[in-house]
Amino acid sequence: MRMKIPICFLIILVLLKCVLSYNLNNDLSKNNNFSLNTYVRKDDVEDDSKNEIVDNIQKMVDDFSDDIGFVKTSMREVLLDTEASLEEVSDHVVQRFV
Repeated sequence: MRMKIPICFLIILVLLKCVLSYNLNNDLSKNNNFSLNTYVRKDDVEDDSKNEIVDNIQKMVDDFSDDIGFVKTSMREVLLDTEASLEEVSDHVVQRFV
């Protein structure tokens, strides 16, 4: 009887250790288990406002690009008109002195 108590106690400790080691190795029983919620972004009000701000900035950039394109086209037309006018003036000057 005297040896039975330590042996029972030892068996209980071994079983407890096995259960604890199983819980430590089981990924689903951990507090820091893998969760898709941390990796999948949820759309919320803040994301919508950020997306709206980005969309507004993109519209401003597009408008600015359109304005720059318009200015480039206008300047090209003005320079071509100026070149044509200078050619006409130079032709008149050459005709007067010839």
